[in-house]
Amino acid sequence: MKIIKIVVLILILGLIYILIKVPIRRAYYDYKYNAEIKDKIKWEKDLSLKWTDFRYSETKTPYTQVGFGNRYEFNIDWDIDYKSVTLFYPLDSYIDDTTSVDNLEMQQYRFDLCEIYRRKLETKIRSMNYKDFPSSSADSVDINSGLYYDQFEQEWDRIVNLPTNERLIKFRSIKDELNK
Repeated sequence: MKIIKIVVLILILGLIYILIKVPIRRAYYDYKYNAEIKDKIKWEKDLSLKWTDFRYSETKTPYTQVGFGNRYEFNIDWDIDYKSVTLFYPLDSYIDDTTSVDNLEMQQYRFDLCEIYRRKLETKIRSMNYKDFPSSSADSVDINSGLYYDQFEQEWDRIVNLPTNERLIKFRSIKDELNK
């Protein structure tokens, strides 16, 4: 009878541990994620960047700092709980001319292209399973995030160096891709 009580007590304690650990861990990851995206603008379909979203500087080259905000954890079954957003960093983004609509549109296309690569990253991460993750699962997510961000930067560099007509065609294809 005493052994049964001990086994039941161990099972109850194990269940309590599982029920408490998961919400606490999830709250911790949510806190980290929310701290990461604070003071940044999340990409949304109908969102357009405005001049006021940038810092003005006559001496700095116009630049839009964008990136991925990732939140992830692995549950008991090694399924990944993954959430990501594309972020615009107003404090690190500069303009030197507030009258050029073309310049503002170009910065918007950079933000939009980053969203396309975030979607590709999310598809990749969600398609992975336990066998795809080495011993450090967080490293796998971070490595893939870096790879997709590098691919985004490489494509952006190619676009910027295209002749104007070809660049405009590419910009239209970015918008089409986002509307799928």
